[in-house]
Amino acid sequence: MAYAFEITCIATLPNARLAVFDGKLMQGCITTNSIADLVHGSEHFPLHVKGVILELAKNQCNILSLTFELDQKALAIAAVGDWLICD
Repeated sequence: MAYAFEITCIATLPNARLAVFDGKLMQGCITTNSIADLVHGSEHFPLHVKGVILELAKNQCNILSLTFELDQKALAIAAVGDWLICD
């Protein structure tokens, strides 16, 4: 499934061994257990999406929170403004 997601906030939940990316789904549909490319500058790094949570904000149906297991190397370089894409 193709999608583009812009990261607006990053948090970690160390006790749960999870990272959480909040952001905007700009195109497509993200599913649990999908594989995405983290686009950081001109570099791409693979990430496995563990979970997807829809934020039920008023008139904001494209706001999502994505969860990731902390053992993925790409999480160390992820930054606000980066993108997750899947072709």
